[in-house]
Amino acid sequence: MKYLYRCLLGLVVTLLAFSSCQKGSDAEETTLEVSTQTLVFAREASEQTLTVTTNKDSWSALSPQEATWLSLSQEGTTLRVRAKLNELGQERTGSIMIHAGDQQKRITVRQTAADIVLDTKAKVFFPSEGGEREVAFQSNAESVKIELEQAVDWLKVEKLTKSSFTLVAQPNTDKAARSLKVILSSGTVIREVEVMQDGQSPYIFPVMDFPMGLYDLIGYEQGRGHVLLYAKEETKTEYPHYRFLTKSKVVPFIQYQYNSPTSPGFSIATLVYTDQSLVKGNKDFDEAVAAYGFEKQTTSPDQVYTLYGNKKMPLQLLVTLFSDGAKVEFAYNPTQKKSYPTFSDLPLLRQLDFLGSRELDIMGKKVEDVRKFEQELGSTRDEHTPELYDLFTPKTSFQGEVIRGYFYIVTPTQLDDPYINVVNSVLGYFSQIDLGLWYDEIDGRYHLTDEILNLFASKGYEYMGQTANASHAFASRAKNMAYTLRLFFYKEKPVLDIQAYYTEIDDGGGSVAEILNYSASQRKRTAFLRKLDALTRTFVSQRR
Repeated sequence: MKYLYRCLLGLVVTLLAFSSCQKGSDAEETTLEVSTQTLVFAREASEQTLTVTTNKDSWSALSPQEATWLSLSQEGTTLRVRAKLNELGQERTGSIMIHAGDQQKRITVRQTAADIVLDTKAKVFFPSEGGEREVAFQSNAESVKIELEQAVDWLKVEKLTKSSFTLVAQPNTDKAARSLKVILSSGTVIREVEVMQDGQSPYIFPVMDFPMGLYDLIGYEQGRGHVLLYAKEETKTEYPHYRFLTKSKVVPFIQYQYNSPTSPGFSIATLVYTDQSLVKGNKDFDEAVAAYGFEKQTTSPDQVYTLYGNKKMPLQLLVTLFSDGAKVEFAYNPTQKKSYPTFSDLPLLRQLDFLGSRELDIMGKKVEDVRKFEQELGSTRDEHTPELYDLFTPKTSFQGEVIRGYFYIVTPTQLDDPYINVVNSVLGYFSQIDLGLWYDEIDGRYHLTDEILNLFASKGYEYMGQTANASHAFASRAKNMAYTLRLFFYKEKPVLDIQAYYTEIDDGGGSVAEILNYSASQRKRTAFLRKLDALTRTFVSQRR
């Protein structure tokens, strides 16, 4: 009986074992494949996809960076991975874990670093007494290195944080001012901060780091212990100006005039010295200004005025003596910094053939000749012009002009006056203003380009000065011809307005005797400019 029982028990165990093995062989192993093991993103926000292949009904994807710069989206067998813009100055890395059943795959994600940004103020100023200045900076880099240009005993860097550092300057006991650069660097990006400290010199000058905008100027003056007394806004009669109280007993204030609050530099800086001996024939004063490039040019016979020029900066210095002191004035001297295009020959050349002059007995072409000429060229005449002149929009431009004009003699001086309707002035409007004028952001004015000055000089035309309506005048005695150039607004758009006339040139420069008689020469030149001004005013009043 026991034997039978043991046999039955063995059979049951065998059957159970066989059944278990059969089920194990029927179970399928989990498979999981991904189309890539690495995703590399550029610094810009972008999206990439990868394909997930598995024999399981579902799979999942997770990333520790989902809370910061990665986002994941599953669509069937596709995983969409989106990276946000990387604003940091270093590469960032992350990972994605994909799970299916008991299998998992790791995807490495990298994103390119952004360009390193490193911004800070360009200048720091200390008074002669020294002191501390906190300098803030902004950077997307992990670390910024800050060091002095060279080791000195008067300046130290302290209290370095991720966004600022402190400069500590010792008192300057020397007469001369001193300066040093602080170097900020991260990777290949380098920024410089110039540190300047006043000396013990009795002389006070305006900021010599020219040009400097108003915001930085205020920081500069406050940095050397000066207090902004008042700021005057621009009016119809005055430019904006700013007066600072100094710590000096002999130079009580310094005043800056700007063309506008947004001008890149001052146009005039004025100081008053209450001790005249500091500047009058003083070698120390000459040496002090020479350190900034100023050299004495001329002194008036009565020693009241002394003018200094500067080859390093576009500034002039005028010292004016008065009974109990001196005015020291630094004035901006506009200097053209780049070349400009100009005409290959004198402007209006084709139109000069029509010019006449009753004054010089030159019979020019008449209105009917002009209109026929322009009609044959396909020009469009402005029908709203008065009899005094014609304006044409050319189909064919000779030298880039957008308008051609002709002015006529309309007032008779006798019966059957042969000069009635004769052309006595021609003009051209040019939309490219820098063919003759360049704009200066510091003084807010247009100036003749060196190129247009050289062109007229090469053709025998002398620059005569400006008329009352701001036209620049050139004249040729050999040709008895004058040109005027200026900025003009035609139909509310700025254009270069150029006009040409026949006129007798009597400006006091026709002989050595006249040139030597300065007063008479200046009177004649002024009269000549007034004559041109009268002509241009007549034409302008009709064109507005």
